Amino acid sequence: MREFLFGNLKTRALALILAAFTWVSVWRESTDVFPATPVIDIRRPTNVLVLGIEDESGREISNVEVKMSGPRGQKSDLRSLSLSFPVKPGPDGKIPPEVTFDVNEDVLQLPAKFRLVEAKPRRIRVRLDVLDRQRMRLVPAQPAPAGQDPQLAWVDGKLAEGFYVKSVKKSADYVDVTGPRSVVQNHQRIEIKPIRIEGLAAGVHQFSAEFGRLDGQAVAISTQVTVTIEIAEEPQEQEFPVRISLLQTEEYTRDFTAVPAEKEAVVRVRGPRSAIDELKARRELLVVVIDIAGMGPQECQPVDDKPLFAMCPLVPQLRAKFAGSEEIELSVKAPEKAVTEVTFQRRAK
Repeated sequence: MREFLFGNLKTRALALILAAFTWVSVWRESTDVFPATPVIDIRRPTNVLVLGIEDESGREISNVEVKMSGPRGQKSDLRSLSLSFPVKPGPDGKIPPEVTFDVNEDVLQLPAKFRLVEAKPRRIRVRLDVLDRQRMRLVPAQPAPAGQDPQLAWVDGKLAEGFYVKSVKKSADYVDVTGPRSVVQNHQRIEIKPIRIEGLAAGVHQFSAEFGRLDGQAVAISTQVTVTIEIAEEPQEQEFPVRISLLQTEEYTRDFTAVPAEKEAVVRVRGPRSAIDELKARRELLVVVIDIAGMGPQECQPVDDKPLFAMCPLVPQLRAKFAGSEEIELSVKAPEKAVTEVTFQRRAK
């Protein structure tokens, strides 16, 4: 009994292995139908562009759906499947504006033992053009709002209240544009997309320009263009009463006196709100002076005991610099002509 059960065990195991190997071999060689989406590869010279790929109805497509029959065991060979078609110059040596070809086994480059069963679409049309370069002027994508600063055409959005666009500068006014010849030859200008300025604080900000398409076609720009935008605070005005001071040398004050008719002037300050607030807090920074030290002797030094009278300008000044002081404008509101009479007198010895 034992010999009957186990005597031919090796033979039976070998037969089972051979049967399994035969089944696998037959299964691998048996055919089936497999779907695939091959990559479209239009082989062309480096100076030729593919503008679009369409089916027979003119609908833009990005791939082709095919079905193929072949051995089940070689299904993995379809992963690298591509649809390859060469583009060559015509009899006149020029690249045609479009070429049409059938989706068949020749352009699919099928692996061995595979056959094409179905393709959608069956025919493909490729639109072509030659690369060309054209120098173009940079222009804004839209005009500035009516009645506003023309430089606002380069920006989009609103700043916080109290701020404004002080300047917009581009690193270039012209660029070389490379694209389809049928497109670039019909244009002399290319648009820069407006720069979003919402949320920008006061200061200088730089952005890389983004360009629009030409007739719906993407183009390449030769150099990077930088747009520099300066945001500033809206200027405010404030009037300050300021005591008039005299600028004079020690030698002059030793021998002469100078007495202005006006003791105080009203100074109009125009500039950023933050700078004006600083002056409100530090009034000693603002002065109005009569520059006697800069006057000639004949203008301010009497030759005898009689007084000398002269009309002298009143000059508003800042004692020191602070944040925003470079943007401040000073003017004398009163007296009206920003001058006052000064009496010069020789001191008694």
